[in-house]
Amino acid sequence: MGARSFRRRLRCGTLPVMADWKQSHDVCPVPIRRGLWTLLVLSLSLLMHLSAHAPVRADQSDKLPDSVESPAEITLALVGDLLPEASWRTDHLPIRELYAEVRDQLRHADITFGNLEEPLTTSEEPTENKNPESVRAGRDFVLKASAPDVAAGLREAGFTIVSLANNHMMDYREQGLLDTLGALRQGGVLAVGAGRRREEAHRAAVVEVKGVRVAFLAFSDVVPSNYEAAAERAGVASSKETVDLIAAIKEARGQADLLVLSLHWGTQATHTATERQHELGRLAIEAGCDLVFGGHPHYLQGIELYQGKPIFYSAGNFQFPTRNPEAQESFIAMVVFRGRGVEKIDLVPVLISPQGQPRIVRGSSEGNRILEHVRDYSRVYGTRFVGWMIERKAALPATR
Repeated sequence: MGARSFRRRLRCGTLPVMADWKQSHDVCPVPIRRGLWTLLVLSLSLLMHLSAHAPVRADQSDKLPDSVESPAEITLALVGDLLPEASWRTDHLPIRELYAEVRDQLRHADITFGNLEEPLTTSEEPTENKNPESVRAGRDFVLKASAPDVAAGLREAGFTIVSLANNHMMDYREQGLLDTLGALRQGGVLAVGAGRRREEAHRAAVVEVKGVRVAFLAFSDVVPSNYEAAAERAGVASSKETVDLIAAIKEARGQADLLVLSLHWGTQATHTATERQHELGRLAIEAGCDLVFGGHPHYLQGIELYQGKPIFYSAGNFQFPTRNPEAQESFIAMVVFRGRGVEKIDLVPVLISPQGQPRIVRGSSEGNRILEHVRDYSRVYGTRFVGWMIERKAALPATR
């Protein structure tokens, strides 16, 4: 009620209560009665507005939970090339002994992944698709591991899943691949990146842990003649046709919460990634991968955070007989995810013996040297480190 209406109402007597309404109605002029009706309507409207916008009471049945459960934390252990038996050596260490120094670290992860660089077979029929002269000269190799306990040994060492997408998996033809798939299945290790037909080779392997589905894809960009899986031929998944790789990523993305892609690519014996590696790695992230993990060069290469997601251009060897000092440097990438985001990347330095046995060297001069090398190789991508941790929020934008 305005001041003017209030004064006029006073001239009519005291302001009435509801019991006196009839009396006041008889003695007051019409304009004042209209003012009272207006006041009543406005008061009711105000009450209705306040009721509609009242805060939710704590005792109401549709209240929000006090806290929202955070996404599960998933730890992946990712390593480079695995070669249980080398064609250039006869003194192979037993599989249990090969992984004795790293077993505890590998088993600490929720999922452990590596690239199995050779078929597990006793076949005596090698491929006809590699140049015999190159093989004799040591420029190329025909590889296999024939010990019957390799797959079980990989599982005991902590491996959950291995990639078969590389340039040696068909070294003993289709039979070698089929033997490998059977041995791994019997040993309790998942395989990805090769199959009886193209559809199987391109299919993701999904591991569920802590309620989180993690999909793995594996493709090779290094594909000898007739090693590629086809509609009616066994073989490895090839990324030579980029459209096939992107299609597989899109398919796998809809099946899982996290997507990891292994790529066998690049040039051997160099610490520098090629433009093709940059192109494929970044396209894979753009298509939906949460992490890209590379191998084949046998040397360590840089690590890039592209759109906040890691691309390991080459993890080098891991369990691989060699006397080359540069090829003996390695690491275990311990990658912690929370939701779809990378929470932490911890590199555990590894030095490989001439017989192929990996050994953790954190805290030693050898380990510090490996870290300095990885830092050097990663500097071009703006990747920064805090100790052995990659500072995930400090990467500079990558250039295409």
